[in-house]
Amino acid sequence: MARTSRRNRQTRPEATPIVDSRIMKEPAAAYIRFSVEEGKGDTLETQLALVRDYIDQSGSMYLEDVYIDNGYTGTNFDRPEFTRMMTDVRSGKIKCIVVKDLSRFGRNFIESGYYIETLLPRLNVRFVAITDGFDSSRQSDQDAISVPIKNMVNEFYAKDYSKKISDMNASRRRSGNYTIEKALYGYIVDKENNEYVINPDTAPIVQLIFRWYLSGIGAGAIATRLNLLGIMTPKEYKSLYETGEEMTSSRLWTHGKVLTIIVRDAYAGDRCLGTRLSAQYKNCKDVEIPRENWIIYKDDHDPLVTREDFAKANQMFRDHVEASRAAVLHGKEVNPELDNLFSKMIYCGKCNRIMLLEAKRYRDGLVKTEGMAYVCKGMIGPESQRGCRRSIDLDLLKIIVNDQLQMMIDVMLDQQKVIAKLRKNHSEKNPVQRYKTRLSSLEMKEIKCGDRIAKLYEDLASGTLEMDDYITLKERYQKERESYGQQINEYRTRLSLAQKNMDAFDDIVETLKEKYLHAEFSRELLDFMVEKIVVFDDKHIEIRFKFDDVLQSIKEIVEGGEKE
Repeated sequence: MARTSRRNRQTRPEATPIVDSRIMKEPAAAYIRFSVEEGKGDTLETQLALVRDYIDQSGSMYLEDVYIDNGYTGTNFDRPEFTRMMTDVRSGKIKCIVVKDLSRFGRNFIESGYYIETLLPRLNVRFVAITDGFDSSRQSDQDAISVPIKNMVNEFYAKDYSKKISDMNASRRRSGNYTIEKALYGYIVDKENNEYVINPDTAPIVQLIFRWYLSGIGAGAIATRLNLLGIMTPKEYKSLYETGEEMTSSRLWTHGKVLTIIVRDAYAGDRCLGTRLSAQYKNCKDVEIPRENWIIYKDDHDPLVTREDFAKANQMFRDHVEASRAAVLHGKEVNPELDNLFSKMIYCGKCNRIMLLEAKRYRDGLVKTEGMAYVCKGMIGPESQRGCRRSIDLDLLKIIVNDQLQMMIDVMLDQQKVIAKLRKNHSEKNPVQRYKTRLSSLEMKEIKCGDRIAKLYEDLASGTLEMDDYITLKERYQKERESYGQQINEYRTRLSLAQKNMDAFDDIVETLKEKYLHAEFSRELLDFMVEKIVVFDDKHIEIRFKFDDVLQSIKEIVEGGEKE
């Protein structure tokens, strides 16, 4: 055998493996948070640089994504980028979270502990707080008590910071060195001079409201007039011309919105500060401050109404409030126990709104001694000055509803007897038996169609039937079988529904007989039977029962049995 020259021998170079530098490394998230509580040296840039360097030098992870919440407090976890990061964590995109320190992650002791000690370990996600020297992949760090202690310290810091901010704002208010940040309806803010300036677009509306109110027109009627004129509410004007935010609530003037303007000291030229304590921590509600503790600067800006008119309008408002309170107290004396038998059950047939129980009053506001009435407040808007104001006397309502309920109970007891007889009757008068008979007949017809189709194939195979005739007849029998199948499903549904409704009706009547047959008219009986009660113009009362569908089905079954 001839030898091959080395020079001519072909050699295959060994393949060099291509290695992705990210293989065997964890995809990491860099989470950065900065808010007004942070120091100047702890910027977004410094945090990100520190976290990036840590991830790059770790050798066990690579930077998958960066999540930055700028301007969000650490006292809760309702932050957009944090939410996005946790979505990526749950999807498996992120296997490690790296933060500068524990306070960047959160300042809420309980929630931070839940994420770090419970949720992230359960999702098999590593957590690293660089400057705190915490790495959840180390068992020693998991067992250490330092993390919960630091989380607690962070929460205390947030509380302390919140108090300092409140104290600082209070000090600025007392000294008068307070920046006006928001415009007031009727005014715009002159930021250069830090003062309110009259807004020529909205100031006339404020003055018109005061003029109407002083002439004796009520707040509700004023709201209706403003809506009819198409005048924007303060919030709507602000969203359109100042903030650009989308309106999510009603664009109509209401009784309350008008009164808010009537009692605002700013329209007399005074600037009131410290009227409420804004919550700086954990989204707590603001706290109303008593008027005697307000800081008031007299004649701070140009007024929209004179002091005399403002004082007169507010005295009229206080007199109205006192009269209303006196009327309510008098009503309670006349009716020591306000009858709340129909609470949240009476609806207006026109407005479809819940009618409210009120004491009957004379024109001067004093309460009548005749009793109570349910009144429809309606909705203050362009269509009506005070809503439809439909009303019905409470005592009359009791009589009508009680009579209709007793009539319904009597009918149901009679129907139960008819149903019991029908169940014992195996003839066609029993709707259940009728459905079963019809169902059995349809099932037999469906089977015969199947037999005919099978016979057609035998005839085709034996040569006694031509192919064209076979196809034609087969299509006809198949359509018949499909039709029977649809009817079978329909009657099975009818049978099941009839049995279900008859059983449900028996349960309802037995409960009535056991608990309410000989009991007094009560809220418990109403809750058991009534969905809602609708009052119409002519005082016609319509009761809608909770089991209307069952009653209608039983009515059809009974009527069907009686017709047979």
